[in-house]
Amino acid sequence: MLKRWYVALILVLVCVTTATGVYYYTKPSKTIYSGFRALGWRGFSTGYWVNLTKQVASSIPGTSPAGIAIVGGVSIQTGRCTLSFPSNQTYPNMFFETRDINEDYLTAFDDNGVKVWLQVEPGFADVDQLIDLVLERYGHHPCVLGFGIDLEWRWGLPDTRETVPVTDEEAKRWVNKIKQHNTDFKLFLKHWLPKNMPPTAREDIVFIDDAQEFEGLDRLVDEFKLWGENFSQTDVGYQVGYRSDREWWSELENPPREIGLALIRNIPNCRFVFWTDETIHTLFPPS
Repeated sequence: MLKRWYVALILVLVCVTTATGVYYYTKPSKTIYSGFRALGWRGFSTGYWVNLTKQVASSIPGTSPAGIAIVGGVSIQTGRCTLSFPSNQTYPNMFFETRDINEDYLTAFDDNGVKVWLQVEPGFADVDQLIDLVLERYGHHPCVLGFGIDLEWRWGLPDTRETVPVTDEEAKRWVNKIKQHNTDFKLFLKHWLPKNMPPTAREDIVFIDDAQEFEGLDRLVDEFKLWGENFSQTDVGYQVGYRSDREWWSELENPPREIGLALIRNIPNCRFVFWTDETIHTLFPPS
C-alpha cells in the first residue's frame, strides 16, 4: 500500500506522461500579477509608473502589481537588439544606449512592491549573451521576477525575419543560465502560436500569449483558454489592450477589470495579465 501511494505521489508531483513525451510539472504560483507591458518609459516619471501599476492591480481584485519592462528592442531593419543601458564591450548584433534608461524605474519598483520581468526582442542577437548582460546589470533588484523573450522577434538567419521555434534543449539551457543569476528567477516565452514553444520543457517557464484582433471578450477568452490548456503544466499569462481590439474593449465599463477577471476565472493556471503600453496611458493618464 505504501509503495502504491509513493508511486502515485511521484507521478503527480514530478511529471505527466503524454503521447508526445514527458511534460515536467511546475506547481502553479500562488500569486496572480497584473500590470503593464512597456517598451521604454516614454518620459513618464517613476512615480507615474508605480501608481499606474498599482491602479491596474487594484482594478483586478486578488492581483499584485507587476509589469514587463522591455530592456532590449529589435531593429527590424538591421536585426540588432538595442539594449537600454551602456556597455564598454561590443557584441554581435547588439547595440547599447549611452546611458542607463531603467535603473531609476527598477529602484522605484523595489521600493514600492512592484514586480517586473525583464524582456528582450533578440532579433539576430545571441539569447544566452542577452540573458547574462541583462541579469548581470539588473538581476540584483528585488523587483525582478526573471527574464523574458518575445519570440516574434527572435530570428535565426540574416536573410529572414521569421520566428525560430524554441527547442527543449534551448529552453532548459536558458532556464539554467537564468538561475545561475538567481535561483528564484524564471523564464517567460511569449508568442501566440504554441508551435513556436518548446515541445515538452515546462519547468520554471511561463508561457505568455499576446494574440490580438479578437471580435470581442468572449472570443478572446475562448482562444486564451486553449493557450492555458496547451500549457496546463505550468503558469501562463496574457498581454491585452491592443489598439486592434479597442473597438470592443473600449465599450467595457472597466476594461482591465473585466478582461482580467474573465481570464483569471476561466483559466485555472492564469497568473499574469499585462496591459500593453499601446493604450495603457489612455486608461491611466498622468495626473
